[in-house]
Amino acid sequence: MTAGVVDGGRATVGRAERIGTAAIVTGAAKRLWAGGWRTLALWAAIAAIGWGLQAGAAAGGVNIAGTAPGPGYFAYLLASALLSGVGAALALRLFVRGPAGWLTFDRGLLLGAAAMAGVTLAFAGMSQISVAMSKSGNQALVIGGGVGFAFVYLGAVFVGLRLNLWPIGLIMGRALSVGTAWRLMRKATRGLLLGYLVYMIPFAFVMAANWGDLSAGRTPGGWGQGLFVIVGAAYGIAAYAMSAVLYELRVENPATVADVFD
Repeated sequence: MTAGVVDGGRATVGRAERIGTAAIVTGAAKRLWAGGWRTLALWAAIAAIGWGLQAGAAAGGVNIAGTAPGPGYFAYLLASALLSGVGAALALRLFVRGPAGWLTFDRGLLLGAAAMAGVTLAFAGMSQISVAMSKSGNQALVIGGGVGFAFVYLGAVFVGLRLNLWPIGLIMGRALSVGTAWRLMRKATRGLLLGYLVYMIPFAFVMAANWGDLSAGRTPGGWGQGLFVIVGAAYGIAAYAMSAVLYELRVENPATVADVFD
């Protein structure tokens, strides 16, 4: 099949074709809409539980920004990661499979949720390394470590993008290897990244409105905290819908399924 750019109306796409941002963004919007009340219920549940976790941590005097980590912070981080993993797994199953059995907590969903939670914990761990370096008092370590951390963080983001399909395979019960997941993201990574940036626009406004708190390492308070959680949950669900589009086009469609699972 000749290389090209798939459009949003196509049901199949070959592995040699580039999947553009427009196809990913519009496909995600269609899945969000098709999810109907389930999309809204999942959004409300993730936002409500997330807000509850933050409120409980704040009541206990826990600094959830991670600038002063302690037992309370790590307990909050683990609970947040579990929420993120389960929410991601449910959203991905809904947007890939549809409403049939999307709430079934089987082995695949639990494995996928664990993988997604692990990603959250890994990035939180890198943030803690950055915090420790900034508090070291060693100027060379602060500057050099900061530059090094930036490259490591960007590298981790790239790896996460390239392995984006692997946990979805777990959730859907597919024997999708890490190597296969990496190869299937070829000519789709840039489109997904740009799609993330498109859907991040509303979230960016919320971050800008709370920049004073965020830059000082504080969690936004009052209405800012609520809006931060609600819009953040919406952004996460939209990101999962974009991943579902790529999974369907790269893994489940007739043009590539024989290559993936031969």
